[in-house]
Amino acid sequence: MRSCRAGPRNVQVLRWCALAFGTYIVLLTGSSVVGTLIVPRSLQSVLPRYVARYVIRLFHFLARRFDTYEARDKVLAFQAPTFLLTLLFTWIVLFLFGYALILWPFIGKFLDSVVESGSSLFTLGFARTHAVGADLISAPPGPWSGPRGNLPGMQIIPERPADRTPEDPRAEVRPRGMGSGY
Repeated sequence: MRSCRAGPRNVQVLRWCALAFGTYIVLLTGSSVVGTLIVPRSLQSVLPRYVARYVIRLFHFLARRFDTYEARDKVLAFQAPTFLLTLLFTWIVLFLFGYALILWPFIGKFLDSVVESGSSLFTLGFARTHAVGADLISAPPGPWSGPRGNLPGMQIIPERPADRTPEDPRAEVRPRGMGSGY
């Protein structure tokens, strides 16, 4: 009799299927963001339509509770801003979940992949759960690197030439990492 328990091979297959599904979620969400915010004509995206449908239902449910037109109008005035904030929240959650599914086969634990995805999505990265990202993303130092090993133009702190003082009218402020001689 076969056991219903998932073995190690089944878990690996599940993780790689999750990677494909996570890629689909990220691409669907990204196309929704681009179609809604960037493309100047109306594109039919499923995600904003569903979010709008549920926000409209919620606000009409709340507005029916009031008898006067003024009271209903006060409730319905918040419908559009609530839709926009809910759509933004939905996009963020879908990106978080999609990237977590993409990272899951490489990290091993799903919760660690959610932490890594959230760390990368909301900040410049506070979590360090594995070394895969460092191998894929970091640029090796070379002739293209700036003074601290970063790529040119990536530093926003201005640098003043050493032979000039701030009071010198000839002093020019140049960004670090740009040009030669840095």
